[in-house]
Amino acid sequence: MPEYYRHPLMKKLDVTELITVHYFKYSRDFSVPGEAHDFYELVFADSGRVEITNGTDKYTINQGQAFLHLPNVFHNIRACEVFSNIIIATFQTADPLPPQLFNKILTVPEVGNGLLSEIVSEAANTFTEPLDIVEQFKMTLRDDMRSDALQIIKGNLEALLIYLIRENAADPNGSDNHDTKTKRERIAAQIEAYLRENLCGKLSLAAAADALGYSVPYLKKVFPGGIAARHRELKIEKAKEWIAEGRMNLVGISEALSFSGPQHFSAAFRKAVNMSPSEFKRSVRINKLL
Repeated sequence: MPEYYRHPLMKKLDVTELITVHYFKYSRDFSVPGEAHDFYELVFADSGRVEITNGTDKYTINQGQAFLHLPNVFHNIRACEVFSNIIIATFQTADPLPPQLFNKILTVPEVGNGLLSEIVSEAANTFTEPLDIVEQFKMTLRDDMRSDALQIIKGNLEALLIYLIRENAADPNGSDNHDTKTKRERIAAQIEAYLRENLCGKLSLAAAADALGYSVPYLKKVFPGGIAARHRELKIEKAKEWIAEGRMNLVGISEALSFSGPQHFSAAFRKAVNMSPSEFKRSVRINKLL
């Protein structure tokens, strides 16, 4: 019988304790006083935009970005005049996490979005409390929870942290591909600003490329999430604000945001928010966090 070589499976990091998992839907003026605690806190912007205080520094994280708070550092969060969906996970590890994860906005790779979704989904089926309680010191396990639920959360969280380390690690020469990455981030920020400035118009990639001074293929390369998709997301964010404020009716919002008609707007809104505009308006009245 041949002798097979066995590779020892080394553990890169070990999440030893899970404190909370939250999925918040913040109103445009949401804020909390802040706190400090002796475990890590990961904040991810699933949509919208929030301002983070970390010690004496402030950071703004946009959709798809994350921030990791060190233990015992004062921090808080507030919405930046837009409705925002935020994932927060608090946990402890056996060994300290590497320094490149802290005091900076973290880039989350595409695989990280799936891992975060799995963490939230599993947590919703594991704990008795809803995931949007602001001040919560203990999450209670469901009597009918699956026996492997916490291990799935642990595995996904560990994988997420490893991908964050990979994505945000410096190269051996310490350059962190600075020039290329900085240029890409700068152009992506220009695209985001252009989309916000032209929120009420119809998007033309050719016109955007011409206005920004780049080719259409290059814009697609530096904005892999999809320029048209991001423009629709921003339109829906603005529509949610106007609906919550009661500023316009359905027809007015549809016209102001250059949808082809109220039915088109309603279909796009439902696809993005999983409820109709009228259902969203009712939910705002009963949910203080929306």
